[in-house]
Amino acid sequence: MRWESLFEDLEGQLEREFSAEQRDLGAQEERVRLSQLSMIKRLESQNLWSASHRSDPLRLALTNGEQISLRLDTTGADWISGSIDDGSSDCVRGLIPVNAIDSVSWRPVAIEASLALAEVRPSNLRRLELRFALRDLCRRRYRVRVALNGGSSTGESASGSYVGGAPLGGTIDRVGNDHLDLAIHDSSTARRDSSVHEIRMVALRSIVIVRF
Repeated sequence: MRWESLFEDLEGQLEREFSAEQRDLGAQEERVRLSQLSMIKRLESQNLWSASHRSDPLRLALTNGEQISLRLDTTGADWISGSIDDGSSDCVRGLIPVNAIDSVSWRPVAIEASLALAEVRPSNLRRLELRFALRDLCRRRYRVRVALNGGSSTGESASGSYVGGAPLGGTIDRVGNDHLDLAIHDSSTARRDSSVHEIRMVALRSIVIVRF
């Protein structure tokens, strides 16, 4: 009986040591996984979670000082998009480069979801960079308002010109590798040569948010 008891004790000790080793290994793997997460991966995961749960809009603090509420519905390789929740009845969408986001505020349950779902296989849109999303806006001839770094984007001049930090208003004519050409015209007119005040070449790295 003493030998049987000894072997049982040894077996139990080995099981406990093995379980502890497995927990340590799992904890280490989780630390490595979390250290490799990017903001865009977590935003994509939050988007997947919010599609099946009633969720509040994200509160975004942008690099030009703006703070907006965004109901996220699309994520790309380096950008996000969704409807801007500003309390008005107008449906305004925003396209935001991830590097123009200073911080994101969301509910704790959404934070947990963004950590747990971060390894979900990305959609095809997830592979598209900002310039491809902007080319789609160009192709559709949407009138846009482009806010840039260095301004507060508090207003827009009558001509749509960039004055005192106001956004540039007009239509995207073309999108290059690292810039776009924006035809500046009045918000009440369509893009015609006779209505264009100027063409502004804008560096993509300076864009904070494109409203359309």
